[in-house]
Amino acid sequence: MKEPNVFVYNALINGFVHCAYPLKALQFYMHMLRANVFPTSYTFSSLIKACTLLLGISDGKAVHVHIWKYGFDSHVFVQTALIDFYSNLNKISESRRVFDEMPERDVFSWTAMVSAYVRDGDLCSTRRLFDEMPEKNIAIGQCWGC
Repeated sequence: MKEPNVFVYNALINGFVHCAYPLKALQFYMHMLRANVFPTSYTFSSLIKACTLLLGISDGKAVHVHIWKYGFDSHVFVQTALIDFYSNLNKISESRRVFDEMPERDVFSWTAMVSAYVRDGDLCSTRRLFDEMPEKNIAIGQCWGC
């Protein structure tokens, strides 16, 4: 294709992530930027998954900076992916910072943060956050035996 659009780039990036080629996904993102094609929230959710596969905290932080740069810092879906990314790399304080800075939270963002505390073994923080949740879902209820 002479001039692929953001949908083509997103499909390629997501395909590389899905097939466990996270470095290729990041390379296509850079190619996308050089082609002056601007990312979407879908772009960033795939890139965050790529960074998780790479276990690359520096790559993830670079993507996080781009999320801010392109104005996706208030998108619940993107922020929830960041919470999960940081917690998968045992960076619970970074997960909590993203969570605390979210202007809006949905049940998935609450669940991601509770799961981060569970994964970290911090049951006191898990319980405290669970008690604050405005809406509980089945997965969270099963976690606590509700």
